[in-house]
Amino acid sequence: MTPDATKQPVGGHAPVDADAVCEVCNTVNTDGTLLCHNCGNNLRDQKLRRLQQEIPADVSDGPSIQNIVRGIVGVVGLLAVLIVAFASDDIAGAYVGGGGEAADYSRLFSAPGAADFATLEQAAGSVLASNELVASALANPPAPGYVDGIYVITSAPDGVVPPQVLGTGAAMDDGSRILFLAKLNGNIEIRGVAYRQGSRAFLSDWDQVAVRMPNGDIVGATGAAVTQQDGSLECNGLYDLDEFSYDAVAYQIPQ
Repeated sequence: MTPDATKQPVGGHAPVDADAVCEVCNTVNTDGTLLCHNCGNNLRDQKLRRLQQEIPADVSDGPSIQNIVRGIVGVVGLLAVLIVAFASDDIAGAYVGGGGEAADYSRLFSAPGAADFATLEQAAGSVLASNELVASALANPPAPGYVDGIYVITSAPDGVVPPQVLGTGAAMDDGSRILFLAKLNGNIEIRGVAYRQGSRAFLSDWDQVAVRMPNGDIVGATGAAVTQQDGSLECNGLYDLDEFSYDAVAYQIPQ
């Protein structure tokens, strides 16, 4: 189901409900930060895991709250189609509140802005996403820092639901910025501009990413992608229609 656009106005982004202290590196982050400033750990997911551990296992004769929460997390993982939005030049700034005046997200899908994505759209549409492509990507990882190419996108593994193939994408580094596009199951398309943050992270702000929903509505998104040891990009972010974070993994297909 498409989220109700009235839940949160475009351009008005509520602070993130997340832990402040990172359990991975013990960094104390600013309240409302989604990703740890130091290591990129998802602080909202960390809080969710902590809360799950604090919930009593059997509180009624029906399904346990733990299983209900676990099921919700699984659904969110499958809906991770909305997160290949890579984030801004400052991870903290991109995730603390956001906001400001509503951006014209449709500019990435209409002239003249759409011209920048014509090559990427053709590239992403030239392959059929499959688990075989994921295996090929893992066997032939790209050179560190190299992002130009075609990707297959899956949901992030959560220990409960196996990763699902979500679609394809493409990216191109023009020297000053990275253009990216994703064509996802359910006729969802994401376009955006990302900037490097250090040697492993790619980031973009709310006014730099647009998501075209199946009904044609275009909304904004933000997020972060971090290169993993196997060469994949672990992506996490938010979009304008709800307060959830979404996760996905992008694997660059060998050329």
